[in-house]
Amino acid sequence: MPSNAEAPAFGEAAREFAAKVKGHTSKIVFMRDVNWPGMDVPSCIGAHDGQSAACMFPRRRPDDALAAAEIAGANAVFPGHILEVDPASLTCPSGMDKCPAVAPDGVIVFRDGAHLTASVARNLASGMYTLLAPTMGLPDKAAGRG
Repeated sequence: MPSNAEAPAFGEAAREFAAKVKGHTSKIVFMRDVNWPGMDVPSCIGAHDGQSAACMFPRRRPDDALAAAEIAGANAVFPGHILEVDPASLTCPSGMDKCPAVAPDGVIVFRDGAHLTASVARNLASGMYTLLAPTMGLPDKAAGRG
């Protein structure tokens, strides 16, 4: 993963990208990733006799500064048309400093150090739809229109 020292380069790349596409689109959507645990979650849980609390990981992501630079760079040339979709709230509830390695239903969230388990990914589908719907002009399923 790039370091925060590279944030200016990320910002400039996003600025250049936005300048090239702004005449061809009405918006640019930046899709963030979920928080990564940075460890093999099943191995961690196994090493701690199933005590998943020992395997919680920081809510803050190493790429937060890079993402902020990208958004700022794109906004500099296409203000008001840059949207950020951040699914972190789907796997790491807000208000928590650390993210759980196991979902409330008892399912392990990550199959390794960076990839969601298939069960969790399926369970997050409706949440992802809810996050993406406003940016893509999709109907609001919660309102019964989809």
